[in-house]
Amino acid sequence: MHLIERLFRVVFGLVILLVLCEVPPVIAGNRSRLTTEEKDWLKKNPDKLVLCYDALFPPFEFTDHQGKFTGFGADIIRLIEHELNISFEKIPMADWNKLLKKMEAGECAIVSTIVRTTEREPYIFFTAPYAKVPIVLIANDKSNKNLALQDMDGMHVGVVSGYATEMYMQEQALLYPFTITPHASVKDGLQSVAFGQTDVFVEDLAVAAYYIDQ
Repeated sequence: MHLIERLFRVVFGLVILLVLCEVPPVIAGNRSRLTTEEKDWLKKNPDKLVLCYDALFPPFEFTDHQGKFTGFGADIIRLIEHELNISFEKIPMADWNKLLKKMEAGECAIVSTIVRTTEREPYIFFTAPYAKVPIVLIANDKSNKNLALQDMDGMHVGVVSGYATEMYMQEQALLYPFTITPHASVKDGLQSVAFGQTDVFVEDLAVAAYYIDQ
């Protein structure tokens, strides 16, 4: 068992929310749904087909050791590219807040994995989700095994800056007196728990498990 796996314990007693990972609604056999005008636009505007993705969000989307766009979201994007006979320019982003700013500014046409929130709806069109993943509390082995939000008074709670988990926990902090500590990435957040810098880290179960298993 890896050292980091010995240090962390996922608290399954509390499922906070479901992550909705969203992409355009294009699946095999749907190419005919595009109008002639839409097909012409795609042909004439290849420079606008820019995709931004979170380079540090495995297994949904990340940059692998060979520098390639990888993950569940990447697989779906490849299907879309094949069905529409197009190619997206793929821009890896290590800072989620900067990615959101690019989306809001119109510098990115699409993002393959994102959670729908009220704050993002004014500038992002969301489709039906392709995955639902529980968000969990991750603590070290010394924490209460039945940890819940009401047990976190006075705790330092880690989240990734800009992620939907940060927005959710900020709302919960108004009800329960714990302190939110933003981190640059999931890896940083997990390390903060391992080194005792934060008491709990809140994250997507699939992503956290991927990092813990490395």
